[in-house]
Amino acid sequence: MTVIPRSHALVARNQENLEQCLAGRFIREASDDSLARRAFARYLSIEEQFVKTAVRVSAFTLFAEPEWASISHHAATIEALLGTQLDYFHETRSRHTDVPEDIARAVKQSSVLSDYVLDSISTGGYAGAIVNMFAAETLYLEWCSRAAASRVLNPEMALDAWIDLHVSPAFKEQVRTLGALVDLLPEHKTEGGASDDQLDSWFRDMLSAEDSFHDAIYFTGE
Repeated sequence: MTVIPRSHALVARNQENLEQCLAGRFIREASDDSLARRAFARYLSIEEQFVKTAVRVSAFTLFAEPEWASISHHAATIEALLGTQLDYFHETRSRHTDVPEDIARAVKQSSVLSDYVLDSISTGGYAGAIVNMFAAETLYLEWCSRAAASRVLNPEMALDAWIDLHVSPAFKEQVRTLGALVDLLPEHKTEGGASDDQLDSWFRDMLSAEDSFHDAIYFTGE
């Protein structure tokens, strides 16, 4: 009898929620290259802020990691966030200086994602943090894989470079490893894990927070 990895089963149970998130306005426009310049500028700002939150979450999972063999994964994730991803924002900002005046408004509206992830650590601990990040990275891998398959990317363009970063071998390995960490979670909270129902709840709530996060770049009338 073939045993389905827990992470695969988690994604399968929540495929409808994932598809709904992938159908959101930002991901659609980013995928077909119709995203307005002002919206992309706002996205750059809110995403950079969340990457900084992801650094904190990854630092927590490194601290809370029960298996020494997995410590290097969390360290590699932190290195990639502080290096590759934040370097991307630094370089992109140097080429996109016409930042809309309403950036602060978008950043404030987008804080729902960081608030959710950081708050969930206090109740979900290590297991909650792992599942939340697995949900987020699964979403980005699926979005960017579909976008890369639907058109030719130009890495010289900032948006295409961001998509390309999320289909790189290093990012795919990061998602695979997060999935492996989900597979290792015990099914009982007393052992540092969680039931399938709880995993589903975290996964769905993270996708919902991602929806609100992406919608933050749009204002009434746009």
